[in-house]
Amino acid sequence: HVAARLEEAVAARRSGRGDARPVRAILFAEDRKILDWVGHYLVLKFGGDAVAQHWGRYKTDELRKFRSGEVPVWRCRACGFPNEDRGRTCARRVLELAATPAEPAARVFEDDVAGHFLGRVYTVGQVVGVAATGSVRVVRAVRRCGGGRGEETVRTLPIDAPRVLLLHHDGRHGLDLPFVTHIFLLRTIWEAGYEKQVVSRARRIGATGPVVVDQLLCRGTAEDALFDLRGRSEDDRVDGLLRGLRLLRPDGAASPAARPPAKKRRRRR
Repeated sequence: HVAARLEEAVAARRSGRGDARPVRAILFAEDRKILDWVGHYLVLKFGGDAVAQHWGRYKTDELRKFRSGEVPVWRCRACGFPNEDRGRTCARRVLELAATPAEPAARVFEDDVAGHFLGRVYTVGQVVGVAATGSVRVVRAVRRCGGGRGEETVRTLPIDAPRVLLLHHDGRHGLDLPFVTHIFLLRTIWEAGYEKQVVSRARRIGATGPVVVDQLLCRGTAEDALFDLRGRSEDDRVDGLLRGLRLLRPDGAASPAARPPAKKRRRRR
């Protein structure tokens, strides 16, 4: 749903039918696992430049990436690979490939392997192809380049590309993001004040346009049933909750699953 909504917003902007602002979205959840799952999928869908996370040691750099599209980069002295992390050595992976066990292994970078994609995992014994020569080799070892830090520069992301900020509960205070176009709530926030704080990161004085807020629910769960009860009376809430949990039939009678099991009578001999 999140990826589809972002693609629709990007297509509408390019055709001139939608908001003229670049697509900038916030994904909020109190559970880090949900953010990791959805963020990983969005990285595979839109690329690593489209996703930033507001937690950890480098959340300042991630917020800068989301706001202005500026990414600090340093190049490896050994291979020249642009690294975006703050590590001391190059994180580029190197595969040692050989056709037979007796043949000396050749070092090949992972991005030179045929069919390589972001997030692909290589294991020892796996058969891969080399894109430059078309030859097939077996992975003997997987290592990191390990080269030292070189020249530091700043890479600027294209302004038309969508960007997503993964926001945890510690980011609901103090952030001023009036340029955001979409907010996705991955979990229901039952406290109205809490939800208002999250939405207020974008819907505030100085906002450059409307903000679309989507609440994601798991269909057929207690969360879905409880969400539909907002604003109803207490009797309607209880009735709606029982119907949502399939403990009450439309005619008002208890469902067979909700009835207590019948007691079996013991026969005396």
